[in-house]
Amino acid sequence: DRRLNGYPSPSRRTQKQIHLGNENLRAALQHAGLQPDDLAQIIEVDVKTVRRWLSGMAPYPRHRGKVARALDATEDQLWPELATPPPPSRHANAASDLLAAYPTTNDPTAPDWHALMREATERIDLLDETLIHVLDIEGVPDLLASKATQGCNVRILIAEATSPWVRSDEGTRRRTDLELDDDEQEDHHQREADAKAEAWQEANERACEVLRPLIVHPRIEIHGFSSSRFNTILRFDDQMLVTLHLWAEDTLEAPLMHLQRNSPDGLFDRFAEHYDTLWTDASLPIEAHPDADQEEQPREPSGRDEPPPEPDPGGAQQHAPQQPSAAPTPDPARPRRWPRRPPSDLTG
Repeated sequence: DRRLNGYPSPSRRTQKQIHLGNENLRAALQHAGLQPDDLAQIIEVDVKTVRRWLSGMAPYPRHRGKVARALDATEDQLWPELATPPPPSRHANAASDLLAAYPTTNDPTAPDWHALMREATERIDLLDETLIHVLDIEGVPDLLASKATQGCNVRILIAEATSPWVRSDEGTRRRTDLELDDDEQEDHHQREADAKAEAWQEANERACEVLRPLIVHPRIEIHGFSSSRFNTILRFDDQMLVTLHLWAEDTLEAPLMHLQRNSPDGLFDRFAEHYDTLWTDASLPIEAHPDADQEEQPREPSGRDEPPPEPDPGGAQQHAPQQPSAAPTPDPARPRRWPRRPPSDLTG
């Protein structure tokens, strides 16, 4: 007799295997009021198979679902070691990309975008209505040209001045409508529109003037977008500064986020994808006129030029005063030279 020789009884041995095996499956069986024989009959397997599951052996995938349904549980609850880990949450990645946030762009503790630009080696992406607050800093155009010459890819996105979305002054209108009557509103709106148009004109002309030498650089691309106003983006390799524009608020008073790419599908990649989409779908390249460089050079005399008339040695002959020549009529078929400068209402 095996029990007389010190061997445990089958029931005691089974209980020990259950205790050392799958505790989750054992507890689910007890909760359902089932025995291994009952489960084997439901799943249509041998009872020895169920006992192997209780001892720790994992069922085949086709059986795991049946067992879970029979015990009113999930496969992950019965066999947590086999559960597939969920993909990283986009929200978790977003948080990991956020280095810091600042209530205003001109916060004294905010990062120095100029220093980030100097450290960039692979990519610089800039986006704003005119980027004048960046381009008009002394040394920045030369720095961009130097970075591009060293192999850094530079992309610049500024607003197309003819865009109806950029020209809108809806934010200012809404803010003042609550304070003025109809006549005052009309006068105020006209003054605001005139002031914004003048400010935009100055900012646009200044930005175009700064960008003109950069537009011919082979590693610098400049596009004009014609969609609504977007958040300002300054990207330097894997770091990014995003200004979140608020309704009727000045750019310097808008919140600022400092991002760094630490994981895929995070905040950094979301804004980078936004930039790429805008670049591809809502903007057109700005190119220098083919003969722009030639027009700035002094014209070389040609063999067909007529020599100036020799002076009259006698000096007695009186010459009629020359009439001013009429201004040349512009050729409508000839493309306009960049930059175009129609008025608009917002400054970037």
